[in-house]
Amino acid sequence: MKKLSAVFLCACLALSLLTSCGGSSGASEQGQTAETGILNVAIINGDDRFAGYVDGTLTGIEIELANGMARTMGVTPQLTVIEDVNEFFTGVSNGRFDIGFGRIPETDPRNSGLTVSRTYGRGSVFIVAPKFEYMNGLEQISGAKVGLSFSVEPLADRIRGIEQVERESFTDMEGLSAAVMSGAVRAALVNEREAMSLISDNLQAQELYASPTETYVAIMPANSKLKGAVDEAISQYYNALIGLDQGSGAEEEEQGEQEEQKEQ
Repeated sequence: MKKLSAVFLCACLALSLLTSCGGSSGASEQGQTAETGILNVAIINGDDRFAGYVDGTLTGIEIELANGMARTMGVTPQLTVIEDVNEFFTGVSNGRFDIGFGRIPETDPRNSGLTVSRTYGRGSVFIVAPKFEYMNGLEQISGAKVGLSFSVEPLADRIRGIEQVERESFTDMEGLSAAVMSGAVRAALVNEREAMSLISDNLQAQELYASPTETYVAIMPANSKLKGAVDEAISQYYNALIGLDQGSGAEEEEQGEQEEQKEQ
């Protein structure tokens, strides 16, 4: 994972200070989590700015949000790293985890029936192809068959040049990876986390030119009482980031998130 920027590290410190002063959200909002004193959090390791290991320590934006949420609630976070997305969704749905962070797109169909947070980040669509086959747009492979991950499907109609290729949907990354390497599909369209997981000695990934933007949310079991606490932690994170670096673009990011929520 790339080293975190000084601005992000400062924001983490500011978030810590803010949440330590924020106090508890109250047992009425915390439900069973307040009774046990433990916040069970599922994290998908993306080896990226959101969640990944640095010198053996799990760190990133999603880790700070989970820790900030726990501090706001006055409970102890217990983080479990999940590698399989289906296991991640199952664990949150059946209540094994109180909340899950995994760069889950707001438009992911699997969110249906779950409680979701306000958006906390953005990402682009990436194109994965065999090593040394450089491409950043579908116009370059017009007429070819392209694989789409389940998470990218909701964005498909907004992808430039999508009408020029034949689409095939995939529900698992292993199958999609094998299809690209075998030539069954010319390339794959995936989100940022999925792209990181597919990069190998045989495959490479590039951000798609003029990519539509996907926004990320945390997911919780249906009718969870924790939405207020996580939304508060997300707001505190943005406020800390904006206060530390007015010129970094963080303010524009926060304003963009607010505008998107108004539209919904």
